[in-house]
Amino acid sequence: MSHVLQRVVVGEPFLPGVCYGGVDRFEYHYDGGTHLLQCLLPRISEAEVHAFNTGAVHVGLYAYQRSIFFLFKIDGVYAWSDQAFALAMLPSARRSVPPCKPGEHLVLSIVLVESTTGIVRGIRVVTYSPHMSSTFTQLLRAQLDQGLTAEQHQRNVEQVYRAFPSSAALVRTAVTERAGVRQP
Repeated sequence: MSHVLQRVVVGEPFLPGVCYGGVDRFEYHYDGGTHLLQCLLPRISEAEVHAFNTGAVHVGLYAYQRSIFFLFKIDGVYAWSDQAFALAMLPSARRSVPPCKPGEHLVLSIVLVESTTGIVRGIRVVTYSPHMSSTFTQLLRAQLDQGLTAEQHQRNVEQVYRAFPSSAALVRTAVTERAGVRQP
């Protein structure tokens, strides 16, 4: 298992030499137990930076035939949004799923990047509750142990998006929580 450490600093490029063409999108990344949400927005205002740094972060998970849909909302920045995820889309060396111990809180790093310049405007770290951490690990472990091809994943994604035409519709059936808050 090979992990590459990346230095991320507010005011510096997320990836030196990389600009994102002014896009408005997000990317959820998983690599051997590390969870990262990269939020790319053009022309980020100070109000958006403040909302990113202080707004409540909500997360959710929905699974369909071993395909995982990561859902999130950042108050003042993003309404509910989702991204389908499958370990099969990663190189085999990066498909590890470390065990989740009872009571453990997985960490989600969130980086706000100005997509016109590639400069990092904000960094947050939140935790999943022990229940969400365990659920996420179990879903990832099922993908790894039971297999899920890229083709199966694509079919699953198409079926889910036919049944749930928006993230708001999908979130109504997902397991959700406010991240970083002590859960009952």
